[in-house]
Amino acid sequence: MSLVLLVAGDHSYPSLHTTLDTACCLLSGVLALLLWDVGRRTPLLIASLVSLCFGANFLAGLLHVGATVDWFGRLEWITEGRENLRPSTWPVALYVLSLGVAASLGIRRMDNRGLAAFGVGLLVAVAVLTGLFQAIPRYSSPGLLGITRPALLAVPLIWAVVAIICWRRRDEDRLYAMLMLAAITLAAANVPMLYSRAPSDTNGMASHLLTATAFFLLILLKLGAATQDTRARMIAERKLTELNAELEQRVAARTAELQLAYDTTRSIVETALDGLIVMDGDGNIEGFSPAAERIFGYPAAHAMGKPVEDLLMPPEMRARHREALTHHLATGTSRILGKRNEVEGVRADGTRVPLELTVNRVSGSGPARFAGFVRDLTERRVGEKKLATQLARLDLLNRISRAIGERLDFRSILHVTLARLEEDLPVQFACVLLYDGTSESLTVSAVGAHSHDLARQMDLLEGGIVPVDRNGLYKCVGGTLVHEPETQGSPHAFPSRLNRAGLRSFVAAPLQAESRVFGILIAARRESQAFSSGDCEFLRQLCEHVALAAHQAETHEALKRAYDDLRLTQQAVMQQERLRALGQMASGIAHDINNAISPIALYVEALLEREPGVSQSGRGYLKVIQRAMDDVVQTVARMREFYRVNPPSLELKPVNLNDLLRQVVDMTRARWSDMPQQRGVVIRPELQLTDGLPLVPGVESEIREALINLLFNAVDAMVQGGLLTLRAGVDEDTGDVVVEIRDSGTGMDEDTRRRCLEPFFTTKGERGTGLGLAMVYGIVRRHGAELAIDSTVGVGTSIRIAFSRRADAAADADTGDDPLPAMRRMRLLVIDDDPLLLKSLRDILEGDGHQVTTANGGREGVEAFGEALKSGEHFSAVLTDLGMPHMDGRQVARVIKSLSGATHIILLTGWGQRLLDDGDLPQHIDQVLSKPPRLRTLREALARCIG
Repeated sequence: MSLVLLVAGDHSYPSLHTTLDTACCLLSGVLALLLWDVGRRTPLLIASLVSLCFGANFLAGLLHVGATVDWFGRLEWITEGRENLRPSTWPVALYVLSLGVAASLGIRRMDNRGLAAFGVGLLVAVAVLTGLFQAIPRYSSPGLLGITRPALLAVPLIWAVVAIICWRRRDEDRLYAMLMLAAITLAAANVPMLYSRAPSDTNGMASHLLTATAFFLLILLKLGAATQDTRARMIAERKLTELNAELEQRVAARTAELQLAYDTTRSIVETALDGLIVMDGDGNIEGFSPAAERIFGYPAAHAMGKPVEDLLMPPEMRARHREALTHHLATGTSRILGKRNEVEGVRADGTRVPLELTVNRVSGSGPARFAGFVRDLTERRVGEKKLATQLARLDLLNRISRAIGERLDFRSILHVTLARLEEDLPVQFACVLLYDGTSESLTVSAVGAHSHDLARQMDLLEGGIVPVDRNGLYKCVGGTLVHEPETQGSPHAFPSRLNRAGLRSFVAAPLQAESRVFGILIAARRESQAFSSGDCEFLRQLCEHVALAAHQAETHEALKRAYDDLRLTQQAVMQQERLRALGQMASGIAHDINNAISPIALYVEALLEREPGVSQSGRGYLKVIQRAMDDVVQTVARMREFYRVNPPSLELKPVNLNDLLRQVVDMTRARWSDMPQQRGVVIRPELQLTDGLPLVPGVESEIREALINLLFNAVDAMVQGGLLTLRAGVDEDTGDVVVEIRDSGTGMDEDTRRRCLEPFFTTKGERGTGLGLAMVYGIVRRHGAELAIDSTVGVGTSIRIAFSRRADAAADADTGDDPLPAMRRMRLLVIDDDPLLLKSLRDILEGDGHQVTTANGGREGVEAFGEALKSGEHFSAVLTDLGMPHMDGRQVARVIKSLSGATHIILLTGWGQRLLDDGDLPQHIDQVLSKPPRLRTLREALARCIG
């Protein structure tokens, strides 16, 4: 509507003016009431403050509207001054609201007294602003930007600031978002007022209409929020009703559960093995469970109502029980309640029974009642006695086991075992006999320290021989424990020998490992029937431990040797697996690199061959590029060898390490000179070359790449600059040709030096991949060379590669190729999904005089071949890529061979060398070339097509 008024042109709307003034006044009053209600019901201070601001605006607006009333009598002067009063009171309402809201946003905490002071301040502001705007001119000539009411310029700016503050606080409370929208509208509303020339002109009415809209918008937003709150409250009430219904259901279910629990508890008490006795505050029995009847022998009817101490307690406990009960009833404290106590009770037959007693006071109101749970400990005491004996044996067994576990010498194991038996079991005689199955005899291996006198009497000193067949020990060497409770009168020689020494009983326990008896443990006592079944079981278990320890001592050395062998094997396997994982990952990368560098390699070689006009320096640059491309090709070819079980042997040629070091320094100048100087760091390279240095057999590109990688690592380590030494010479001791790169950088500690050759290990963080030194190590191994690393933290690192001088070092160094005979012009079809590679192949082949047709992809190539056949124009040969979408090179070859079996097909792929090495030549393929192809290789392949 405001826009319509502005478009309609400049008019006067006195009636609309009065209506809008009245609407703004009433709306501000409504907002004051709404916000005041919000502020009283919630802790939101901003609502109360803004409510006071709208209240002040209402008063100022009321003053403004009051000027429109026709006054009579003594107030007639108001009517006469209406034209002066109305325009000067409108700015008061604008400023008191905008300034008040802005000030409210700056207040975070205020009590009721502060609110009152804030309201008074707003009233004072109304009065001051009224007087101020009565004194200053209402309108002025159009000034800056055509503004006619400059006194109102601050109002839209204030509202803009308010909108920004409210936007930043919009997450604190939704009222800020409402105020933000109202502030934006009010800021827009007060802009037309700046251009008003009369109270009722178009600009003024547009401003009034937008102001009323802002107030009405804020009311609607507040009512919408109230509606949401009401809806939420209704939902909460409905949920509360549902929860009440659910609670009633739970109460009913809980009541049923309690009844079930009561019935269950009663059943448990009646069937429990522990007795339950209920006693009142006078000490009389009120409850006597069936288990209590079984323990004490009294029927419940007989026990009910009788004093507990008189019926169930021994005389010496009755007085103490009575005193404890009286003390508890008087003070509420007790040292017995809630604790387990072991006491004695008296049965109906007068015998005493050991009991475990737990007494608790029954909770609840009313007279004191106590519940006592009693458990018969008769069987437990018998079991405890047996357990104590068994624990003593187990303790002895554990001590012996620990003692022999600390030893790996067989004889010391036997001696410590016999000593413990003599002292702690105890026995009067103990020895160990080792069994020889071949001679069917026993040899005395060890005698207890306290048994030597008896052993001398029985002729059983260490080293003595005891035949098995005459001594009653045949069952024992068969794996059965032998217990002789009485040696007197025994028909066997060995028991009789013990009897003559005064030993009346003995046990012979087999020492057995892996189902083979290798010895016997003898334990003897002077008394007859001196060994119980527990003693025999103890000795049997002890012999198992001793036999195991002896067997472990025997195999310890073998295990140690096996472990050392296993550790070395494991390290080798882990190294191989790391390299395998690296190679498989790199295989795919190698294919993409081959595709990407093929156009570069072809064009560089063509420039060197076909452009004699290139300057000498330009040809030098091209040769450097070609050499770098050859290095890339060699690197890519090596990447697949990480996972090949038997990589192909290298084609070694004589390499001059002096020349290589010079090339490395020139090719990496930017890395060791320009880039460090940008950081203010100076690295000084020093070449130490040896004249007449013997050539070494190797792959020049691989060795150059390894040296470049080592130089890069050295530069990275020299963060403060320094001397970088590159040396080539001959080792005087071994005669090996040595190349060494030494830096003065940070150096490596021992752990880093040990792990630096592992794939993916790096100390450079995100800048490093951990593959550089692993690659160098692989190159060195392939050349049969030795790599040595010497590093000191804070001093620097020296990496040395030693090449052995083999007989093949004098291999033919001629790298020239015989010129190819001139070829006739051929009609060729080139198929690839890489447009850049297609263009480069076409340019090169057309440069050789051939007629070339290109096809982007397998399907397009097959279609082109078929159309050529129909038109009678046959292709001399087809060059196709292997990996292409929709139709790969294998499918292309199969289709073309089916159409024309005589057509020669050349597979040009990044996997070429791998296919040749693995013998995986696809069907229907006549030749395989690797990417990037060399011109000579490509020409030779085409020559074979027509030869």
